[in-house]
Amino acid sequence: MRCFVAARPDPATRERLGRLASELQQRTPGGRRLRDELLHLTLAFIGELPQAQAHRASQAMQCLPVTPFDWRLDRVGYFEKAQIVWIAGAAREVAALAQRVRAELCTLDLPCDPRPFIAHVSLLRDVARSAAGRSPDRCAVSGPIEPIVWRIDRVELLVSERQPELGLRYRALHELD
Repeated sequence: MRCFVAARPDPATRERLGRLASELQQRTPGGRRLRDELLHLTLAFIGELPQAQAHRASQAMQCLPVTPFDWRLDRVGYFEKAQIVWIAGAAREVAALAQRVRAELCTLDLPCDPRPFIAHVSLLRDVARSAAGRSPDRCAVSGPIEPIVWRIDRVELLVSERQPELGLRYRALHELD
């Protein structure tokens, strides 16, 4: 099972993020918009886990106390190497939550990606460079935006599944039982 720990937006926030992704897609030809149900904040990427370890991690994440907080998403940007357009905001509380999640995974002797945490939500993928080899127009995909406030109040262990008829799906492990 390919696993990661994430926060998923409530329906209203997911809809606002989806509308923004659609607007950005119109300004960045060729980019693939993530479906609304795939929008999330990755707090720790784990990778492949045997089922028993995945269930243990899922239970730990369901029990991890999360003091609710509002994450103010107010800027978009572009990861050139990954070809991803993202949205983010000040990340003090988000970074602290990611640190707690990673610490909990360590207590369970579960691996997670050691790279530094970068708080963001991917909106578009495969945003290729232009034929001239330049990045997308920076004005089209970076800068401040009208803020979207996301109330984060829980985390989940998500499983990434690729299904032939549906494509990529992320589902909470506890929903698969």
